Amino acid sequence: MAKRLKWAIAHKYSTAEDFVKVISSNKCSVEKSKDPKQQWVFRESGEKWLADCTHLKKKDWGISVMVWGCFWGKKKAPLVLVT
Repeated sequence: MAKRLKWAIAHKYSTAEDFVKVISSNKCSVEKSKDPKQQWVFRESGEKWLADCTHLKKKDWGISVMVWGCFWGKKKAPLVLVT
């Protein structure tokens, strides 16, 4: 979190034209639990890390897939399955 804040402060005056030159990428694990009692929770972005909006759950090894993707300017690469 500290690194992200430092980066954001360093780039707070950047323009949209500055970011067209930057490639952003990330990977994401998408899982579907075997637990039929699993609940989905929808919350505001500012609530993401509040204690009453999160709870630890033991890994139950349901269906899982890892994907990677990137975007730059107004373009995006296709999602890549990470094996």
